Order: sequence, then structure tokens, then C-alpha cells
Amino acid sequence: MSFSVGIQLFQLQDEMKRDFDGVMDALAELGVMGVELHESLDLSRIGDACKARGIEIIGTHVSMESLQNNLDGLIDEQLKLGGKYVTCAYHAFHSMDDIERNAQFYNRVGEIIAENGMIFCYHNHFKEFTTIDGRYALDLLFEHTNQQYVKAELDVYFMKEMGIDPVQYIRPYKNRCPLLHAKDIRRTGAENEVVALGTGELDLQNVLQAADDIGTEWIIIELSKAALKHNPLGLIETSIQNFKNTVGG
Repeated sequence: MSFSVGIQLFQLQDEMKRDFDGVMDALAELGVMGVELHESLDLSRIGDACKARGIEIIGTHVSMESLQNNLDGLIDEQLKLGGKYVTCAYHAFHSMDDIERNAQFYNRVGEIIAENGMIFCYHNHFKEFTTIDGRYALDLLFEHTNQQYVKAELDVYFMKEMGIDPVQYIRPYKNRCPLLHAKDIRRTGAENEVVALGTGELDLQNVLQAADDIGTEWIIIELSKAALKHNPLGLIETSIQNFKNTVGG
């Protein structure tokens, strides 16, 4: 398998406020190859901190509102940071009108971002697995967008949470899913708990094999603030080690 491992920094937002350099040093020591940012983070120090530690900036998660109201500013910021991907964090779709209207918008956004040498992605949560005319909204969205300008950052946790097999779901997205969000799930009764990668119910071996088969470039570990409450870097270390053990690295 040939992809790189990164993490989404949003999950460490509180820790970074307390000890920015300590967190960045720890990530470098754990072998994190890249970080995905979130627009809510203080981005002023991250570029230099990553460069000093040999960590690549993968890209940034942004809101629909920012894409609508500050696209030029987002692009300028990403060009300064050197991130390759601009990703819409999520949206909710309730009808085919929603799908078609937003697909047209994402196509325009993706084309503008491509003209600036970057790639636009859409990241799912669970809401995109609502059905419209018997089809998942997420599938309809990608069918109505231009593959050249709108790529996928699929999140396997939310598939598993919704009772969908991630291995089978991601396979049709060959050459369209450069980024994959990975976190594991443990179910206790009616409750779903986010746990370190490789310690829950996710079929990690086959998920990673499917991701490799469709051409995914980055596996991005994203747990949750609740999961990381007591031992954030420890859970990230476990996730990275289990990832490496699975891919044979």
C-alpha cells in the first residue's frame, strides 16, 4: 500500500493553545507526515512550524459560508501555507434541488481553486447518507459534480456509524478520493464511541486496501475531542502505530 499518514489538527486545538511547540514536536516524533488544518485554527504559526519539522501541510477544512463569502481570501491563505487541498467540511442536503444547486456551486468553486493550482474536495459527515429518491445524497452530489473539479474526502467512520460497509462504499470512487478520513468506532448499546484507529470495529486492513486500490494519497486520522479528552497524543500514537502495522510500515 502506498499512501501517507496525516492527522487533522482540529482535534488538537485545545492542546495547541496550551503548548503549541510541544504538540508539533510530538507529532513530528510520532512520524506524522502531514497535517490537515481547519479554518478555525490560528494558522499564523503553523506554516513555519511544519516547515521546521518536515511536516507537510495537506490542506484546510473550510465552511460552506467561507466558500461563499471569502473564496479569494481562502485561496490566498492556502497559497501562502502551501496546502494542496481545500475541503468543504460538510453540508446538509434535503432535496434534489439542494443537490443540483450546490453541485453547480461546487463546480464553480472547484474550477477556481484548480486555476490556482489546488484541488477542491468535499468531506462527508453522517447527514449526507440521508436518502433522496432512494439514493444517498452523497452519491447524488458527486454524480452531479464534475470529477475534474470536485474530489471526495470520504470519512469511513460516518459510513460505519450509519450501517454502511466502508470497503464496498469507497470502491466506486476510484481516482476521485485522494483523501480519506479514518477513525474507528466501538458500539455499546445505542451509543457510538470514537476510538483509536485499529481498536474498534472498523475492518482497517480491508479499508486501507480498498483506499489503495482507488488511488487514495493520504489517510488522515481524525478522532474527536471527546475521545482525546484524557490522553490525546497517546490515542494518536496508537492510531498511527496501528496504521503502520496494517500497511507494513
